[in-house]
Amino acid sequence: MDYNFVSKFTIKSNEQEEKLIYVKILWQNNKDHLFHIQVFSEEQSWSGDFSYVMCKNFREILDETEEQYINSVKDALRMNNKTYAYDFTHEGDSNHKKFYWKKKYEGSTGTMVHGFVSVKEDEVAGTKNDLIDFLITENKTHCNEIDKYQNKTENLNNELEKWKNELEKFVDMKNSLESSLYGKFVQLLNSKKRRIQELDEHLNNL
Repeated sequence: MDYNFVSKFTIKSNEQEEKLIYVKILWQNNKDHLFHIQVFSEEQSWSGDFSYVMCKNFREILDETEEQYINSVKDALRMNNKTYAYDFTHEGDSNHKKFYWKKKYEGSTGTMVHGFVSVKEDEVAGTKNDLIDFLITENKTHCNEIDKYQNKTENLNNELEKWKNELEKFVDMKNSLESSLYGKFVQLLNSKKRRIQELDEHLNNL
């Protein structure tokens, strides 16, 4: 699962009245479906899945790579920018609807369907309490993930501090060894000088 979230959309009805709907997205990203969706209105809820077949069809129409299209869908559903419009309309009978996200043309009122998902009315309607429970659960999940990353970061910092101390010890040892070797080298050099001087004096006395 990639991530889950809830978004709020303003939809215009046939009477041009603005209505609020809430959309819960469960990102599945498996071999069959890209995500599961549940749409909430005041008294009803609908559920459905956006399949990889639909994903493939739309990205080919829009001439986008799979990665480009999936990222665009995430942006649209999370409302990360204002380049999308949304619609929620009946499909055939009253039990089925379609949720659309449409890309706006810059400088125009025209739109192009970027994707849609068919949803069926739930036998037991979801409520806003379900959304609240979902968000609380997601918040706990995120908090647990944050705690895990904080623990990992703390462990890495401890390891880093440990290796910094080891490096400092190594540097001290290296400096000490260099000083010791240099001292012995100077002693050896002075000894050789004295020996050469003694030999010179001996030769001069012959």
